[in-house]
Amino acid sequence: MDSASSLSLPLSYYQILGVPPQCTYEQVEPAFADRLAQAPRREFSAAVRSAREHWLREACTVLGDPVRREQYHREGKQGLLLDSSQAAVGLLFLYELGEYQTLIERHQEALAVAEDHPDTRLVLALARQALAQEAYRQGNLTLAHLELEEALKILRGGDCLKPVQQELQTLLKRWRPERILQLLAGAADPPSPQRQQGMALLAALLVEREGIEGDGNDQSGLSREEFVQFLQYLRLRLTVAEQQELFEREAARPSLAAQYLAAQAQLARGFTEGSPQCVRRARGHLIKLVQRQDVHLELAVCALLLGQVEEAQKNIERSAEEQAVDYIKNLSQDSPDLLPGLCRYTDVWLAQEVFPGFRDLRSGSYTLKAYFAHPEVQTFLNDPQPAPAAAPEPRSARVMPSGASSSGTIEPGRLLTPVGAEARRRRANLLSPQAWSVAAALVAIFLLGSGWLLTQRQSQSEPAPAARPAASPVQAPAPPTVAAPVPPLTVAPTPAAPGDNQPPTDAQIAAMLKNWQTAKQQALGPEHRTAQMQTMLTGSPQRVWQQKVEQSRQAGEYWKFSLKDLKIEQVDDRRPDRVAVTAQVTEVANLYTDNRLQPSRSYDRPYRVRYSLVKAATGWRIEAMKVLL
Repeated sequence: MDSASSLSLPLSYYQILGVPPQCTYEQVEPAFADRLAQAPRREFSAAVRSAREHWLREACTVLGDPVRREQYHREGKQGLLLDSSQAAVGLLFLYELGEYQTLIERHQEALAVAEDHPDTRLVLALARQALAQEAYRQGNLTLAHLELEEALKILRGGDCLKPVQQELQTLLKRWRPERILQLLAGAADPPSPQRQQGMALLAALLVEREGIEGDGNDQSGLSREEFVQFLQYLRLRLTVAEQQELFEREAARPSLAAQYLAAQAQLARGFTEGSPQCVRRARGHLIKLVQRQDVHLELAVCALLLGQVEEAQKNIERSAEEQAVDYIKNLSQDSPDLLPGLCRYTDVWLAQEVFPGFRDLRSGSYTLKAYFAHPEVQTFLNDPQPAPAAAPEPRSARVMPSGASSSGTIEPGRLLTPVGAEARRRRANLLSPQAWSVAAALVAIFLLGSGWLLTQRQSQSEPAPAARPAASPVQAPAPPTVAAPVPPLTVAPTPAAPGDNQPPTDAQIAAMLKNWQTAKQQALGPEHRTAQMQTMLTGSPQRVWQQKVEQSRQAGEYWKFSLKDLKIEQVDDRRPDRVAVTAQVTEVANLYTDNRLQPSRSYDRPYRVRYSLVKAATGWRIEAMKVLL
């Protein structure tokens, strides 16, 4: 055989059959049957499948016969020498053995010998895909993406196997959110090529999703709720300039959530850089939201920064955020207007709720005094300004319930902090009058002729501090948990009826545990939907199961469960707010990796579990669970 048209591969008959050299003759036939049943992917040609079967039979015949096996050993064959028509099957054997690196090293030689056959390109691409998945499991997303790109390049080079190319593209897009986070984790100043690539990938992802609130399919597998959580976490890695560019573009779709995010970016940039023009643009975004959300306090802050005293006062009066307004009024008791309280509110709200959302502002120190001392601000305030356009009057129901939307879109207050009911509670805690003595120094702004004068007022009991009080240090926020509204699920947790002080019945307990089985199916299923699971668990189980879901998602795995039976064996410590239950669960559980069934890890059997259930305000939750022997 001409060496130029042949391929020598380090494969023995033992390796082909998957048996050790010391195997008995009786072990050969079952090994052959197993290998024959492990059919290669359907995209391989009939010729490769036939050649594979031929070599498996040849290996079985030789190793299953004592005389022929001894002759095989005497001849000392250390590998296979394959001609161009059979080179692909030899490469397939290497792939099935997991010798991916050997395959990659023989890439060019294999393509030359096999005359650029699609089967050869397929097995080389699959080896790259396997290396990519291994890199992904190890957390090396950069290498994982490079390997997938190489796999695509191999297939595109032969203009073949379009369905496999699509499969690799889908995998790239599935990993894209994590890739974006990794690319944007590096230094932001100066912007690196990796950071620019991350922003480009994010822009492409938003286009495919048709915006933050969109229903487009970006093939990431993220639900709308999960995408909002991803975006919340991603914001912590973006600078104010990056967020401004990103959300200004998204706001043009239009998008309510992006309008608010763009307003925050413009406001933060205007305040820290002394740019009234940025503040005016922030006000423009907020005005577009005022009939859908109560953003009057944000508008009051903008008016303050633009020197529009009357407009600021009107927006405070329009706001329905009673606790924040009371705080401002309490701090302004000795003043003819509300400016002292609004000044304090502005400093604290920006420092503790706005700036932590921007990577480059989180550790800075910015004050209202510094803003008004900026030359650009002084110039702006000294020039005559036209009267501001009044914000439209809110509709009768001007404060919508947290997360609610008449159009089904994500409300800005759900995506960010300051508008929803939860944010109002946080504002009230952050800015409670008890935290800041009314006797403390207050900064007020007075309009004097054509200019402005920033002065400090001093109470009788305490001097005015030069900066924000040290009693409330700014802390970086925890990873975000605010999520978008989720479509109703088919099963909901058993609610805790108000005033119900009776322990749950066996039927109610069984219903709760069946609800949990459904939630488990959704969380570990192909789509990895965790919303129902989060409502069923609390404490340690919630953290443990969330980790399981993430590990399953990253490994390209999912489960399909079929509940056959659930029996309550024993109920202990039955109280109105707590109960301990032992149950027997019988289910069929099939594990899939890359859409292939894994029989060795699947099961069809009963098992016993000890559950601890506790009653929360929103319903019963599982506080602990333990599988019993």
